[in-house]
Amino acid sequence: MEAATHYSEIKVNIEQKLNEMNWTGVGRAAPETGRSYTADDIDRASELRDKEVANLVTCHTKRSCDSLLAALERLAEGSYGLCSECGDQINMNRLLAHPTSLYCVPCQSKKEKAAKRLS
Repeated sequence: MEAATHYSEIKVNIEQKLNEMNWTGVGRAAPETGRSYTADDIDRASELRDKEVANLVTCHTKRSCDSLLAALERLAEGSYGLCSECGDQINMNRLLAHPTSLYCVPCQSKKEKAAKRLS
């Protein structure tokens, strides 16, 4: 299959992911601690946890949306599929699996190894 056909599929996939991210539900599970709490304690803890989870989800969703929108921009301007580090073509299977990929496998590996050395 030619790249243009794959890119069309990737664009549809990205747009679907962006639409799915409008979901804002967060699952709730009560922890098993064995300690008894007042209703006020539980309400405060629940509210705090809900706010923290909502913040985490919002941050993750925003980063994901930003990555997907950037991929759509690269598709529109013709730079999609080119490694941001070396300029080589990113493997199509990688793009199909991870449509927001910025780097080819060798460059991504180098970045990950460098990050491990710094941590």
